[in-house]
Amino acid sequence: MALLYKIVRDNRKNSTNLYYGRAVQINTIDTDGLADIIQRNCTLKKSDVIAVIAELVEVMTDQLQNSVTVKLNNFGTFEVKKRMERVVVNPGTQQRMLVPPKLVLNFKPIASIKENLKNGGLQDE
Repeated sequence: MALLYKIVRDNRKNSTNLYYGRAVQINTIDTDGLADIIQRNCTLKKSDVIAVIAELVEVMTDQLQNSVTVKLNNFGTFEVKKRMERVVVNPGTQQRMLVPPKLVLNFKPIASIKENLKNGGLQDE
């Protein structure tokens, strides 16, 4: 599977006709689609797979809300981090604004997933 991307021109003031690649999302899969794929690859019924996915999401949500880091082996780590308050400048008006602190969800994939994406997507084996 190859990672699709498009070439985009950098339109910032200080850039001099620079171009870069931006990943293109071509589709989205939902819980039902994931359950179909998993069900084809194992002996569980689709309704059982959907129940497991729903429970996984619920348990992960509870753990993350309790400031517990969630690590899924062979996939990655989810954790809640606090973004500190900061001052940003509106480039059009040069007006300074204070952005309050907030909690954000962070995901860090395992090294092999990072490497596969860096090399253009999963390689067919």
